[in-house]
Amino acid sequence: MGIDSFPKFRIYIKKEYQAKRARNPKYSMRAFARDLDFKPTVLSDILKGRYGISVSKAKQLTKKFQWTEEQSDYFCDLVEYQHGRSSTRRQTALKRLQSKGANYLTIDRSQYEVITHWQYFAILQLTLLKDYQDNANWIADQLGLRVPVVKLCLEQLKLLNLLVQNQDGRWIAAANNTVSQKHIGNSIHQFQESIFQIEAKSFTTTPKELRHFANLVVALDNSRINEFKKIITRFCLDLNENASQGNLKNEVYCFTVGLFPLSKSQ
Repeated sequence: MGIDSFPKFRIYIKKEYQAKRARNPKYSMRAFARDLDFKPTVLSDILKGRYGISVSKAKQLTKKFQWTEEQSDYFCDLVEYQHGRSSTRRQTALKRLQSKGANYLTIDRSQYEVITHWQYFAILQLTLLKDYQDNANWIADQLGLRVPVVKLCLEQLKLLNLLVQNQDGRWIAAANNTVSQKHIGNSIHQFQESIFQIEAKSFTTTPKELRHFANLVVALDNSRINEFKKIITRFCLDLNENASQGNLKNEVYCFTVGLFPLSKSQ
């Protein structure tokens, strides 16, 4: 397994920049360089492959990126193997890399915390409709959003590689790229609040024949809560699989379910 079998270390630096840009579109490469203690021109040359970095600098970067020790070690081995001055050190780093594989390093998905509102998921699902149109005006009209809001969402989804271009050049949802609660992380509360808001609106604005709301208030044994959670999860997965079948999709829906106590715990 040669050097071309392993990703260039700079790819992971670029991903960190993309994650910051996704959170704040005004975040510049100059600001990124400042945060990493680089001169802008030096960082630019590093990202273009003109220069490497030292292992000590690599360790400093992983601390700034808040990576795990395992991720840090792998990244430093990439740097050592690709730019180490000593042949012995390069070969030693290669052996450590080979023991882990070419695609070992997975950057923490905290960048997905930018996705804090329902519209990001709705846009991804819109790309699956048979009459989908790849333009911000159509998407805004379908979802009842302002065009500038849609354009910002599109930019962030592209930065996160959740929207990719197909052979025809149209931007569509990336295949097998599911965003779940673990990706949203601490922003799950904001996401849920945004869902509650549109759910309440739909109750009064959507015709009854196009919606369904069901609620249940029940006494139960709260020591079985995990059992009930698994039942709900299985149901959601089954519903998703059922809805995903066929090629005649013409509408994006939202399905919500919750389980919470109304009384004080005994």
